[in-house]
Amino acid sequence: ENTKWGIRSLYKQGVLHLSTVNFLGYDKDENGKLVINEREAGIVKRVFYEFLEGSSPGDIARKLTAEEVPGVKGSTSWYSSTIYHMLRNEKYMGDALCQKYYVADYLTGKQVLNKGEIEQVYIKKNHEPIVPVHIWKAVQQELDRGVAYRKKHGLYVTNHLSDKNPFAARVFCGKCGQPYTQRTWYRDKKPVKVWQCRSRYAVKGAMGCGNVNLHKEKLLRF
Repeated sequence: ENTKWGIRSLYKQGVLHLSTVNFLGYDKDENGKLVINEREAGIVKRVFYEFLEGSSPGDIARKLTAEEVPGVKGSTSWYSSTIYHMLRNEKYMGDALCQKYYVADYLTGKQVLNKGEIEQVYIKKNHEPIVPVHIWKAVQQELDRGVAYRKKHGLYVTNHLSDKNPFAARVFCGKCGQPYTQRTWYRDKKPVKVWQCRSRYAVKGAMGCGNVNLHKEKLLRF
């Protein structure tokens, strides 16, 4: 409890208490200040700029994994959730939000997400940024737009495998409003890709929405 009190007092003075063991892009100097790790910072910049160029967190994670790019602990396995949290991290523009997580029980040491249980402290211009502020803010706007888009259309993800399925989460039924999803039919033992309203067979064994099926070739002509 004394340790927690000391750390929280430092936060209020603008002194950051942060481990860089799991934090890509920065190291600590002898005074405990965050300093840029140039190799890792290159990866961070790539993630931000590729996202703004249209790649989804999943796309970026697959590219980094395929290229065997080492992460903060040397692992070459990247995940969509990792990329997403990097894009949301304000520390990459030089600010720091303290107490995002806190230890609820010192006996277990387990950290939990802070949902207002304890006071948070936001420190502006705490350290040298890796990405410019306007780039970080542009990324937040695009992420927020994606959240609103998914909520509006009842989607779990957007841009999922968009390099292979360019129409995923982009074609919607004019009758019921549900998204069209890709199905594979077999004719003469040959696979045929067809896009179909998600609610067509929402209940197993029962016909739902009766809107037309679309072949990929027709969508490409549009």
